[in-house]
Amino acid sequence: MISASRLRELPPLVEEPGLDHFFRQRVGNDVSVRDTSTTLFGVKQSMPLAIGVTGLTGMLAYEGEYKLARAAAAAGVPYTFGNTNFAPISSIKQICGDLLWRQTYPLKNRAAMDHVLQTTRDAGVRVLAISTAVATGGERASRNRAIKRECERFGLSYDHVLATNEGTEFTERVRARSFWDYCIIAGAVGVFAWLGTNAAVPALHVDYRWLTMLVGILLATALGMGWRLWKLTRFG
Repeated sequence: MISASRLRELPPLVEEPGLDHFFRQRVGNDVSVRDTSTTLFGVKQSMPLAIGVTGLTGMLAYEGEYKLARAAAAAGVPYTFGNTNFAPISSIKQICGDLLWRQTYPLKNRAAMDHVLQTTRDAGVRVLAISTAVATGGERASRNRAIKRECERFGLSYDHVLATNEGTEFTERVRARSFWDYCIIAGAVGVFAWLGTNAAVPALHVDYRWLTMLVGILLATALGMGWRLWKLTRFG
């Protein structure tokens, strides 16, 4: 909301020297030949705007990331790919071309950061945006309270979930198995061993014509779905 500044009804910031001409009223000008295009990082775009990081779009709408990418490409503006996007970056790159930007944070884990940089490089993305935004103390405290509440509700480890949320779980040492873990494993193995010793092969009549047909259908389905998956993700 813009509050009035004396009698000119402009925000106080506009009163600063050198900024007034940006907000000067201009009417009756020919706008038929106006050109809002600009060039950023060697790539021309229709206007100095970009779609920012919208990591949860794929969860909120079916193929939401693809729809945003197509909209950005049609408008001629960049689309920013984040760390929490669901779609493969290679698929979005095919839609946006050089108008695809990649955003990430300075991750504490070096291996995870190297992975982000490598996938970005492999996809052919030219622009990497490093975000240094830091959550305020109040925001972090509120998030931690919510995590603790949900961990107590579902019986989860608060420290592990918090480390996962902050991206530091890769550096944790693997917890040694407890006595009860070995008891559960031994019990499960014992049950399967007992079932195996008492098992008998039943007499089954196999119709090889139907068997051949079912195997053919399964192979065709597997090949078709594999080809479709490769077209969408390139197994990346």
